[in-house]
Amino acid sequence: MWQTVAFVALCYCGEGRRQPLRVHKGMTDVHNEFSFAVHMQTDQGQRSCTGSLIALNWVLTAAHCINDEQFVIRYANFTIRKGRVRVAKVLKIIVHPAFAFTEDFHHLYNDIALIKTTFIYNKTIGRLSAIDYKALTGLPVKYAGFGATSKASYEYVIEDQYMPLQVGEAVVVIRPYNDLQGPCLVIAPKCSNREQGIRGGDSGGPLIYDGSIVGVAMSSTIHDNIAHYAAVSTYLQWIHNTMKTYG
Repeated sequence: MWQTVAFVALCYCGEGRRQPLRVHKGMTDVHNEFSFAVHMQTDQGQRSCTGSLIALNWVLTAAHCINDEQFVIRYANFTIRKGRVRVAKVLKIIVHPAFAFTEDFHHLYNDIALIKTTFIYNKTIGRLSAIDYKALTGLPVKYAGFGATSKASYEYVIEDQYMPLQVGEAVVVIRPYNDLQGPCLVIAPKCSNREQGIRGGDSGGPLIYDGSIVGVAMSSTIHDNIAHYAAVSTYLQWIHNTMKTYG
């Protein structure tokens, strides 16, 4: 129901269509820096979106990643090629009550959701930052996701699924005057790698500043790799209340 229909919606979708999987032009997370990163996988075995484990049974992701398909949460040490991947069942999904989107998916509002899962045996969880997102302009950030890396053939996609988790680096830029996506962080690639950016499958992935999550991936423009992330600091109360309500 809320799947991608244009370049701005970053979840993997499309019947009979497959995409490469990982951050485009990204770097391998060799130090397991993003060990809290997880991915959503449909019953058909297809990857969809990225998420962040923020408690041992709660995943933070983008609202537009949620649709009518059944899925599970897959987690592991993704620094290891073909490492053992574990699965957690989805118990409950809570989409932000004010989530909305335009018909063309060019604008997403309050694009954030929580997924309650069975217990996930992970050593670390993602820390949420309370820093005012407006204070982050001009600062360097990192991001991670299980999105596309190239326009490779299907045969390469199968191989790409076993790649270690990829991460990217960017800078927070001033919000465009016509930005209609609600409280969000806008990031641009560094001059040293202008081709680096988020792609299909990266939706819901974390934006990191100083070791804490400051944003959740919403959308991107492919031609310049400018990306929008929902600002976590504005949703902390909703996240806290939701987790407390549902346990």
